[in-house]
Amino acid sequence: MGQSIAVGDALAPQSFAYVLQADKLASSKAVAVQRLAHCDRDLIVLDCAYSAGADGKWSSADIRQIRDGKPGRKVMAYVSIGEAENYRPYWQKSWTDKNGHLTSQAPQFLGPVNPDWPGNYRVKYWDLRWQVIIGESIDAVVRRGFDGIYMDIVDGFEF
Repeated sequence: MGQSIAVGDALAPQSFAYVLQADKLASSKAVAVQRLAHCDRDLIVLDCAYSAGADGKWSSADIRQIRDGKPGRKVMAYVSIGEAENYRPYWQKSWTDKNGHLTSQAPQFLGPVNPDWPGNYRVKYWDLRWQVIIGESIDAVVRRGFDGIYMDIVDGFEF
């Protein structure tokens, strides 16, 4: 793939994988971990959660096993900071009705649904309540041992 480019003390990745629905990658989280560990990618971006189900969180051991599958590999966590997603642990069912419309119990930082991604709601990212929620999500990702964070919807100000 060409010559490596030095970035600080590390080499820039020559290949990467971007996996936002790892629960569709394999029949179980254990199998997904094995597949990711054995892929030949230098950088892997994973959704911060394996799935929305009971087995939803990547463990520190999962992240370590994926990282250790290739020398020098980095594993980054995908976190949407510009939209709230109704399948995340922070989401309260009382915030929407059965049709996905915001209720009177929805926090003021929630905005309209993203028409391209049902279940994703624009946020007023400057609202302190949202910042606390997303800050706690990022802290949890860091504690699990990801090498960094890929923040999505950083262009939310356009909406």
